[in-house]
Amino acid sequence: MTTLKMMVEQKPREKNTVTEKGPDGKDLVGPDQRVIYKPELKGGLLDLRSGSYDDVLEFLMMHCFKAPLMRQTWDYDSKQKCVSTFVTVYDEALIYLMIENSLLLWDEMCSKGLKAKNCERFPKYTSDRGKNVGWNSAGMIRFNQLHRCIREQRSEGLGYRVEERVLARNSVNLRADMGGDGDETIDVPAEEEAGFEIME
Repeated sequence: MTTLKMMVEQKPREKNTVTEKGPDGKDLVGPDQRVIYKPELKGGLLDLRSGSYDDVLEFLMMHCFKAPLMRQTWDYDSKQKCVSTFVTVYDEALIYLMIENSLLLWDEMCSKGLKAKNCERFPKYTSDRGKNVGWNSAGMIRFNQLHRCIREQRSEGLGYRVEERVLARNSVNLRADMGGDGDETIDVPAEEEAGFEIME
């Protein structure tokens, strides 16, 4: 949670001011005669698939990626396929945006036992008051940045190792792996049993 909070609080880094160089060492120029800069540096949740935050990405895949899907879809597909084959880029970008929007508010609500209206923190990109209810323009721009970046990262195979780990974890049948004591009963930890009851 601490790492995720730190990533949400981190502002996206500034656009890169380093220019692309040609084979001759001179700045590259586009068809419109403007200098071409290297792609902007990421920052925040855009770094999740970089390889440095595999544990955070795995946590989000296991606990948050099922939110935009039907439960049956997640329950079936997460045991058969890697996440990027059935969770769309749109869904992943929306999850990141919702986390960026509200994580600090949720943290304050949980840590202080407050209702949202009594918190000092507010959602970053949404409003529930006045006539401008919903996502503001900064939220829409941020969603487009997230969508573009996640699509590029997936095409480069970033985060695929984590997806394979999530698939391996989800395809394990916990009840089958737990041995009984010979009297046809299986000792299932209470938290696992509660999870099975929710799924059934």
